Amino acid sequence: MADDRLVHYLCTAPAHRRSTELGLTQHGGRWALCPDLLGQGHEWVDTGGLQVADAVIRWREIVGLERARPAA
Repeated sequence: MADDRLVHYLCTAPAHRRSTELGLTQHGGRWALCPDLLGQGHEWVDTGGLQVADAVIRWREIVGLERARPAA
């Protein structure tokens, strides 16, 4: 199923932003991205389901590493 390949959660916990290298994990049975996979206290934001590249861009926008793209 194509939905199995989408990232549904991004971790935005400030304590987990020590790195810009994101790891892929699971949260609630769905794919999730976080730079600190072993850390505690994740703060998950639901993406609604994004391709991996789009999820990385969205995470960078949320944490302030990249400017938000204008809406199409």
